[in-house]
Amino acid sequence: MGNVTGKRSSHPDSKAGGKWFKGYLVWLTFPLPILNTDRVPREYRNKWYLNVVLGITALLFIVLGAYQAVQAIGKVFGWA
Repeated sequence: MGNVTGKRSSHPDSKAGGKWFKGYLVWLTFPLPILNTDRVPREYRNKWYLNVVLGITALLFIVLGAYQAVQAIGKVFGWA
C-alpha cells in the first residue's frame, strides 16, 4: 500500500508492522465475525463445523503463541 500512496517500499509505513500492515490485519480480522450475523443470507454463513475448526485453530494459535512467549521470556531471565 505504501507504493500506491507514493512511498517507497523501504518506507516504515510500507513494511511489516507499519500503519498499512496493521490496517490490513484489522481488515482481515473483522470480516470473520460479520459472516455469522443475520445480515448475511443463511446459505453464505459459516456452518457450525467451520466455526469449530476456526475455534480449534484460534486455540492452537493462542497456545503456541503463549508457549513462544514463555520461552522467549525464559531465555531473558535464564529459565530455559
